[in-house]
Amino acid sequence: MEDKNKKSETAAHSPERKSLIIALIVIAALLIAGILLYGSRKPAGEAAAQTGAVQSPAAPAGGQLSPELLREGVLSPALAYHPGTAGSSLSSAAAAAAMLRFASDNRTHLEDQDTLNRLMADATALLTAEEQAQLQETLPDLIAFTEDTLAVYPENRGVFEDAGCAGTLDAAMKAESVKEDWAVVRAALEAAFPQG
Repeated sequence: MEDKNKKSETAAHSPERKSLIIALIVIAALLIAGILLYGSRKPAGEAAAQTGAVQSPAAPAGGQLSPELLREGVLSPALAYHPGTAGSSLSSAAAAAAMLRFASDNRTHLEDQDTLNRLMADATALLTAEEQAQLQETLPDLIAFTEDTLAVYPENRGVFEDAGCAGTLDAAMKAESVKEDWAVVRAALEAAFPQG
């Protein structure tokens, strides 16, 4: 009787079983992350659905960015990035693609840097203290990832395909001014979340 208990106990703790459990946990985490990232978004049109592109929030006619638009288009995607968790590389890809798309769609390089810095500070004030603390900690890595994305695109496109946001990144990268657009958003983020 004791041998049977030892065999079933050994089988329950086998490396294959542990690997299966870990794989199932990772899959569940990725599914949850996908639901959280994309579950509340409205369809961006038939063409976007076919390409995997997500339309970013755009400034109203006249080009006026607002703190609310910056929160939705830059800060909210950045808040979805959680380093050190299952799926963190996918969430960093989704955040980078969304922020680049927002910057290019809104042609942010045409904005005055001081004005954009003020708007970003106002957008930051819309966040909870917990969200602000999270961004203070995670933005440097996310900014570095976004910079790397710009430097090596399209060689790194695979991670964006895995994250389901390759269409969003492709749309952003089509803009001739995407690097300039991102540079002013990056400067505004760095002004709002200075690193000591």
